[in-house]
Amino acid sequence: VAWVKELHPDLPSYTAVYDTFGLLRPEKTIMAHAIYLSDEEKRLLRDKGVYLAHCAQSNANLTSGIMPLRRNLENGLTCTIASDVAAGHTPAMNKQIALTIEISKLYSLQHDREKALTIGEGLYLATKGPGRFYGRTGSFEKGYAFDALVIHMDDIEGLERTPFEKLQQFIYDGDDRNIIARYVDGVSR
Repeated sequence: VAWVKELHPDLPSYTAVYDTFGLLRPEKTIMAHAIYLSDEEKRLLRDKGVYLAHCAQSNANLTSGIMPLRRNLENGLTCTIASDVAAGHTPAMNKQIALTIEISKLYSLQHDREKALTIGEGLYLATKGPGRFYGRTGSFEKGYAFDALVIHMDDIEGLERTPFEKLQQFIYDGDDRNIIARYVDGVSR
């Protein structure tokens, strides 16, 4: 951020540089991390319809800061959960959801008014939320592309679980061995 300020001292912010060069295209730009944004930068990103990709694993591994995800959502910014291949150690989205929730819990300990994310919010931010970027995907609603994983979580003797509880177990503890089918736009892969 400091280096970009040195290169463009005439522009008010890092985000303004992207905007000046036409890189903040409405509904077509994803900006990763978004840790050091001013209120003015957030307003610009919100007004431009830019997606902010939250990479919790990267935030933890690099220790360069944590995106204030809840606050960004409350301020009308479009945020998603993402995997950062450079500073992360797994592209598995279920693990990214779990890490995002865990990081939000830690963040909420230091920021009294920052409520931690729920499983439902995490799932939305990894599916339907970012799915809008690509059109009508990320949901099982009518008119959406059928993109899905069919998962199987082993039964636990003496413990009945709802489908949501099994999904929650997959998010925290599942891996590719629990995926029994994959569908992309309705086609089995």
